[in-house]
Amino acid sequence: MATLSEVTPTLANEIQKALPSDGKVALASQLVAAEILKCTYDNSCEAGYIYLKRPAYPVPAIHREAAEVRYTLAYADPYWFNIDIDHEGNAYGVEIIGRAEIAAELRHFGAL
Repeated sequence: MATLSEVTPTLANEIQKALPSDGKVALASQLVAAEILKCTYDNSCEAGYIYLKRPAYPVPAIHREAAEVRYTLAYADPYWFNIDIDHEGNAYGVEIIGRAEIAAELRHFGAL
């Protein structure tokens, strides 16, 4: 599958602006280069989710977290996206809220 920056340059650009201001430069680079596994979008509530491919766990046999997401980085106006982070500090996915233009990019690329 394609990377986030290939599929939705608008969101990739916003991530590269928002995250470094919070000291998350490495995470921003990881996100825009991450491969998209799948996407969802619900027009009725104008919200969607972009699931990202994550690096393999160093010892997958012992990795048994109750929840895949450890915490969420929330970005409101002007961005309106949330980034879920797993227990190893990798991006799990990106939630988009009220972002029809990003959904249009995802559809145009065939990711939705």
